[in-house]
Amino acid sequence: MSKTTRHFRNTWYPALAGFAGISLGTGLLRFAYTPIIPSLIHAAWTTVPEAAWLGSANFWGGLIGMLIALPASRWIPRQRLLNAAMLLGVLSLFACAWDLGLIWFGTWRFLQGFLGALIMAIVPGGVMAFAPESQRRLVGGITIAGMGFALMPCLIFPSINQYGPTGEWLLCAMLGLACFAVTGPFAFRHIRGTAESSGDAAALTPSNRKPYFLFVAAYAVAGVSMIPDALFLSDYLVRSLGASPAQASALFAWFAGGLAVGAVSGGVIAHRFGTLLSIAILAILGLTGNSFILFTQSPNLASIASFFFSLWVGGTVSMASIRTLELVGPTAHVTFWPIMCLAYAIGMGIAATGFAFLLDQGADYRLFFWLVEALMLLFIAFAISSYRWIEKQSNILH
Repeated sequence: MSKTTRHFRNTWYPALAGFAGISLGTGLLRFAYTPIIPSLIHAAWTTVPEAAWLGSANFWGGLIGMLIALPASRWIPRQRLLNAAMLLGVLSLFACAWDLGLIWFGTWRFLQGFLGALIMAIVPGGVMAFAPESQRRLVGGITIAGMGFALMPCLIFPSINQYGPTGEWLLCAMLGLACFAVTGPFAFRHIRGTAESSGDAAALTPSNRKPYFLFVAAYAVAGVSMIPDALFLSDYLVRSLGASPAQASALFAWFAGGLAVGAVSGGVIAHRFGTLLSIAILAILGLTGNSFILFTQSPNLASIASFFFSLWVGGTVSMASIRTLELVGPTAHVTFWPIMCLAYAIGMGIAATGFAFLLDQGADYRLFFWLVEALMLLFIAFAISSYRWIEKQSNILH
């Protein structure tokens, strides 16, 4: 085997498989719903509050999925669990192509969140364990970049606008099949055994326990902060800034693209300069982007600003995975990454429900973006504290 072939097999093949897995689990089962919302409302499949509650159902499904991800992966081989989740996820996308009522949609949206959480819990750890140690930060960033795969349907939706929500859901389902075709073979060959047999004996040590849980807290706050853009941006562009439903779907591509670029950029910066600098740069970009969303009256400028905000969203997920790797090592990543994801899911679930309730009571979207400003400052405080604690302990020891 040549050096080039070996490099592809060990680095780019797992990165591509990880990217495709997260593309289905998060890009399609979670974020692709947002650009479909204006079409759902325009076609009278849902009302505005109902669309918000459907988003909430998805995030609560994600929370339940994260709660059982680790126990399930200890009893069921992870390759079987992952492939079953991906296949059912594709089926759920096909199921949403028919308007059979709110309960029908709510059930499938909950299941999509549940299945997406299982995929997110399993894929990064499986990919990290297979990738070479020197390339793990980069491969981890590419894997998480799959969140931005919602960019793909966003670019196509305007050209199939005449087919309404049915055409949009069917497109997502076909893209999901393509993702499964890429990730499935990798899972069968390389993501073997249960979480327990993969080596979760490396528990948190006294020196890294507090930094880990400080970052867990930061990640939970990040989960709350990302909801307004991830769930309500498209409808905000229509109702508050005057965009058409088709324009709003296309403009959401800025947010989706930022997810992918942020995840990869975060991994690249962390690979070259360390994770702390990466987190700081991404947080500044995110805070700046959200501020522009608050004050602009142009849907185009708001969409461009959301790109900078989502650089932080995608990059933070990438950094959380890499930070977990730094603190517990690759063999324990499969155990401690789902805990990190659970905190994120709790934040998203609570936020999605709270924001949906406020929207049902007539709250203005701008209130949500003001709350994001405060929450991002709290995220920065927790994230910096995670690193400062290690520095403090190091100074004490020396």
